[in-house]
Amino acid sequence: VRAERASQELAGRGALFDEQKKALVWGLLRDFLMGAAAEGNLAAFEELGLIPLRGQAAWLALMQPLRWQDGRAPWDPAVLGLAVDNICGEVFAPLEVFSAAVVMPQEQTLAIVLQSREGEALERDLLARQLTYLQSACSQYLHLSAAFYLTGPEPFAKAGQMWQALLEKKSENVALKSGVYTGPGGGRAEPFHIPQIAGWRRLLQEGYPLAMEQ
Repeated sequence: VRAERASQELAGRGALFDEQKKALVWGLLRDFLMGAAAEGNLAAFEELGLIPLRGQAAWLALMQPLRWQDGRAPWDPAVLGLAVDNICGEVFAPLEVFSAAVVMPQEQTLAIVLQSREGEALERDLLARQLTYLQSACSQYLHLSAAFYLTGPEPFAKAGQMWQALLEKKSENVALKSGVYTGPGGGRAEPFHIPQIAGWRRLLQEGYPLAMEQ
């Protein structure tokens, strides 16, 4: 009986962890970018494959929400983070790229962490194209214009320094122009429109209202 109860308790803890896993990962990555994450937590989450490996090259993007279109009210940051994280999953998963979109409330931005799951180098042009795709999705489905700034590749251990560099890039966009800005010269990729995708429509119609109720 004791063994069965222990097994049930362990299963319950596992289910609770699965439910809260995304929030835990977001919190840990946010702390890491701010220089406040505990080494033990980082190592444990690395072993589970839930965060990028600190010893491998990674890219970091900053998403700056600019304007909500058609007079729409701004979304709650947590709901916006969930939406962008799900879209990132669809945009980057086919490339075998780990991606996570983390809300950074102090700067009113989102951090997008990218690392190859295969350990292969990711090309800047490829990531710029995918971020342009993401920008178009935000415009078409979330009705939000945004600017994206990309830096890397650097070992993920230096993500805190990379984040500070992105904040400097953001401060240089005084005109608040939307677009994807990459490279040391801050080159801007051209936006394009994307076709409707049923999965994103379903998430918008069902997932996000539910998330807001919760």
